[in-house]
Amino acid sequence: MSREMLAAAVLVWLIGALVGWCVGWVARGDQNRAWHRSLARRLDDTRTQLTAALEQLEDAYDQLEDARAGDGEAPSRAVVHVRLVPPLPGVASPALPAAPGRALGAAPVVPGDGGQP
Repeated sequence: MSREMLAAAVLVWLIGALVGWCVGWVARGDQNRAWHRSLARRLDDTRTQLTAALEQLEDAYDQLEDARAGDGEAPSRAVVHVRLVPPLPGVASPALPAAPGRALGAAPVVPGDGGQP
C-alpha cells in the first residue's frame, strides 16, 4: 500500500466518522430538545427560588434597620429566676473563689447593648 492510498483511506475514514457523528447528533434531536426543555424549566424554578430568597432577605434587612433605629417596640427584659437548694447537713460545699464570674470566664451583659460586655 502506497503512501497516497494510506492517506486517502485515512481521509475517507475521518470523513465517515465526522458524517456519522453528525447523523447521530441529528438523530438524537428529540432527546436534545427534551434535555433543553428540562434545563430551561430547572433554570426558571431556580430563578423563582432566587427571587423569593432575595425578597426574604430584603424583608429581613428592613426588619433589622427598624430594630436598629428603635422604631419597633423595645424588647422586654428577660427575667431569670434562680433557686438555690440549701446544702445537705453534714456535706461540705466547695468554696467559691472571691469573684466567681471571673473564675468561670463569664462577663455580665446588659440587655440592649448588642451583647458586648
